[in-house]
Amino acid sequence: ILARGAGLDSKSQRLLVLDCLSWKGYNMYDCSFEFRRLWVEGKLDEIQDLGIPSRTNPFPITMTPLFACDDAGISAATTYSAYEMDGILMYNKDS
Repeated sequence: ILARGAGLDSKSQRLLVLDCLSWKGYNMYDCSFEFRRLWVEGKLDEIQDLGIPSRTNPFPITMTPLFACDDAGISAATTYSAYEMDGILMYNKDS
């Protein structure tokens, strides 16, 4: 997995994935963010026990939560408590 915007959440010990630009040699640079996001969510769902810590997978992999870029979405993002946050990433979905 070549993921842009992936990082380890030190509190939950989870690898968070925002975007995927390549998968098994398939380039997705020209695809929209919505397509890439939906596609990588599906691929990660196909991998059994990916979100469960184990001896072979000490850092479970999960998707980064998304919120709309409006007043309600920003309010929801700032009160979201599943992960320790130090800021909000504004992602241009047309890039």
